[in-house]
Amino acid sequence: MPSNQPSLTPASNQGGNPGPWQYKAMLCLVSHDTHACTTCSAWQTYYTKSAMADEPTLIEAENLCRDVIHSDLIVENLSMHQQLESLQRQHDDLQ
Repeated sequence: MPSNQPSLTPASNQGGNPGPWQYKAMLCLVSHDTHACTTCSAWQTYYTKSAMADEPTLIEAENLCRDVIHSDLIVENLSMHQQLESLQRQHDDLQ
């Protein structure tokens, strides 16, 4: 049964290179184990953040999330503004 998770394929430590190596199919990325090499770990983090920032579906999801949050605030702000105007008119009428 296929998994939605990226596959991690460890490789042996050959030729003096630090291992284990991992292949992440979703990102097409070969890297060291996170704890094996600080240089590659930093590069992997940078690459992953860059890939996520450029991924259209993630950008669309962030925009949708922002729009949903803001739309509620806009509606609430409009409602409160209308209530304020109504209270100001009532106040003026009482004056």
